[in-house]
Amino acid sequence: MRRKPILKADGQSYFLFSLAKELGMTLSQLSQVMTREEMVGWAAYFSLKNDEEQKQRDGVQNRAAQRTQVR
Repeated sequence: MRRKPILKADGQSYFLFSLAKELGMTLSQLSQVMTREEMVGWAAYFSLKNDEEQKQRDGVQNRAAQRTQVR
């Protein structure tokens, strides 16, 4: 009998596992100590953080491309 995967390919499950790992908790611990509002706040934080990191990567790639064109 095949088991259903615990981690589905949806953003919410992935986020919860990531947050639990980041905080050094199990999912059970996370759900006991954190409110839904706090989880939403963490999701917003990680979204903004990801956007900023992507902007930095894009900037590095753009500068590298400009240097290549100048040569």
